[in-house]
Amino acid sequence: YNTHNVQLNGPDGSRLLLDPRSKGHPLGSVNLPSSLTNGLSPQEKKHACRVHFTFYTKNTLFQDASLDNQTFVSPVLGSSVANLSISNLSEKIEFTITNMKPIHATNMSCVFWDFKLNGGGGGWSSDGCSVVNFTSDYTTCNCDHLTSFAILLDLS
Repeated sequence: YNTHNVQLNGPDGSRLLLDPRSKGHPLGSVNLPSSLTNGLSPQEKKHACRVHFTFYTKNTLFQDASLDNQTFVSPVLGSSVANLSISNLSEKIEFTITNMKPIHATNMSCVFWDFKLNGGGGGWSSDGCSVVNFTSDYTTCNCDHLTSFAILLDLS
């Protein structure tokens, strides 16, 4: 794997940076709410200590023919907890993704990969997600579930 920057933050503010040679901003970050495991069974909670994040710098695995006049401006950030379905959270997950290049536009949307769209082939949806903040260099979003996320720019 070609890991650029992995940083773990503890609840007390402590940090573990796994690539101290890295300069600048990380590709992204995810803040998981403390209520993340509410609603899980005791058995599921045992496995919820396994959190997985993946960055896809190329979007070839996430093809969606229904993207009219929209283009990716970020890598895809995949996130999961022990392969459990985490959705309809009362406290939203907040994530920040660095744009692939500076963007000077305001018509961006936070999207997630929905496996149910396009006849089960999957597609991008913004349901349950919203833009919290953006600059030309990064976008911060919140969503009520865990899955694969990206930022799309509307070109129309």
